[in-house]
Amino acid sequence: HNDAFELNSSGTLRTKTNHSGGIQGGISNGEHIYFRVAFKPPATISQDQVTATYDGVEGTLAARGRHDPCVVPRAVPIVETMAAITIMDAVLQQNGRVATMQKLKPVPSELKGIKPV
Repeated sequence: HNDAFELNSSGTLRTKTNHSGGIQGGISNGEHIYFRVAFKPPATISQDQVTATYDGVEGTLAARGRHDPCVVPRAVPIVETMAAITIMDAVLQQNGRVATMQKLKPVPSELKGIKPV
């Protein structure tokens, strides 16, 4: 997405359209983050499975035919949670970079002009 940056009326830098969904080249550009999600319906497991009731009675769960569950009620919390985990992972990575840079000793002034061989 070639979404040009501009100064808006309040003097902040932002993209003209945000067609990139707030992410450009894998980096947040400061805009709201938008994304699309698709779900594949889970298939019925046709293999017999050993199970037990809450009373401890063992049994076998055998599905015959198609009994695909509807994941729609679970979709929103799943997507919200995965988005939060992904964003928090990026925050923690950035905090690690900042902490590492703060612990590194500064380069002595006599070495700043030396070019690597």
